[in-house]
Amino acid sequence: MRIVIGGRGRLGRALCAARADDEVLALDRGVYENWWRDDAGPDIDRCLQAAPPGSVVLVAAGVLDPALPPSEHQRVNLELPARVMERAAVAGLRVLSFGTVMERLVDHPNPYLATKQE
Repeated sequence: MRIVIGGRGRLGRALCAARADDEVLALDRGVYENWWRDDAGPDIDRCLQAAPPGSVVLVAAGVLDPALPPSEHQRVNLELPARVMERAAVAGLRVLSFGTVMERLVDHPNPYLATKQE
């Protein structure tokens, strides 16, 4: 099973389309939108514990708009995947998080790239 976080975006839709419907589960944004929070562990656990053994979590969610505040980029691009990785390890699941090829840029003012560097 592939569990897709961020299935409404372009990347998430492509990830979902690459598998048969019974092999992929795109989580609704309402399920994971607060998973960046420090206290999100129990919510993440409830979701991931229902996954079949050997499932992989694909984190395709991301904030790209440089007009959004850096704090929003931090929450979605860094804290959310970090929390998912922490809890997936407890559940025995693997996680694949998608970054950017530009993450090696130094001190870039774009908040999206800054969170990918971090």
